[in-house]
Amino acid sequence: MVVCGVNMLVLVVIAAVVLSVAAQQPFDVQKMYKECQRESNATDEELSAFQKSQSIPTTQHGKCLLACIFQNTGVMTSDGKYNVDGVFNLAKQSYMKSPEKLAKARKVVDICAEQVKSAEDECEVAVIVANCTMTTSMKLGLESA
Repeated sequence: MVVCGVNMLVLVVIAAVVLSVAAQQPFDVQKMYKECQRESNATDEELSAFQKSQSIPTTQHGKCLLACIFQNTGVMTSDGKYNVDGVFNLAKQSYMKSPEKLAKARKVVDICAEQVKSAEDECEVAVIVANCTMTTSMKLGLESA
């Protein structure tokens, strides 16, 4: 499933991660993208599509590109699992001024953790997390910070 336009998961989570990491040390997002492209064997077109539209990839290489990015930003662990605590900590940073939004973010994290439980392949985990976070956020009316 490709979702074009604003992808809440990618924008909120990666922005929060990049901002938090940048506050502690320089973080080269473009370098991470290129390293993940190499690791996932994603084409230039797949990387470009992700960067420009922030859509959820549908090709296997694109899915693995997303998994790599999520692993590098703390959304997933290095062994390819959903990092529930890490994602909620990012949500805390994004929604620190809105307890209502933070409560919704907690629900999103919990719902998505349940959906991804049985997934084994890290590339599929990334896509499930992305789709779940985006659709659940929209259902709960969770907007970006």
